[in-house]
Amino acid sequence: MLNDSLRKYDALRLKYIRAYIDCNKGTEEGRRDIETLLSWTITSNQDLAGFYIASALLRGSDPGKHAKQSRLTSDGFIAKVKESCSSAMTEMILRDLTVWKRKNGINNDEKKKLTAHFKLAYKLHLNLNASSKEVAEYVKSKGSLAEVEAFCKCYLSIQSGYRISSINLSSMDSTALCSILEGALAKGKQMMQEAKVKTSKKKDKMALAPSRKETQPSTGIAENEKQS
Repeated sequence: MLNDSLRKYDALRLKYIRAYIDCNKGTEEGRRDIETLLSWTITSNQDLAGFYIASALLRGSDPGKHAKQSRLTSDGFIAKVKESCSSAMTEMILRDLTVWKRKNGINNDEKKKLTAHFKLAYKLHLNLNASSKEVAEYVKSKGSLAEVEAFCKCYLSIQSGYRISSINLSSMDSTALCSILEGALAKGKQMMQEAKVKTSKKKDKMALAPSRKETQPSTGIAENEKQS
């Protein structure tokens, strides 16, 4: 009875969470809200059903924190929330890629957005917690993953000079797909490191800059007021 009640409660919670996600995936502000929800979910405690499933796959061993578990084999309430968040954000990425593909080229603002999409797709791909080989073999045996499609297409589009890729990943063998994923991961890591260095330099520059009070020249008004 307890398990049945818990299952129904989780199903109801998931229904409202997915409705919230659907309402937010139409705008950039909504995308940020979904990303925040995903980060909260990753750092939350694992549900019992998900824990038991992960433990059973390890023949009773402790699966550890769910944030480190492979999304390719995970199940349960928390796993489904992570999947719903990730699917919504990849849908937004793929939607933009489809729109840009119909154009002869993309402008500078769209190039910046494509780069931002790639960085987001990189993070979502890392959340799969699986090696490139495992992901490639999963795609070939179980079917396409939206996270993989968005990640690879953003990467290939950037590498080809910001020409939107229309590559069909399902036609590739696992070795070719694994090679693309490895290249995309290397590119994503490089971009993240560059962004981290740039942010660090900006913080250092702000810390070294003299305050406005120190640099503002004296007008003599305050001294005259004291004397009077």
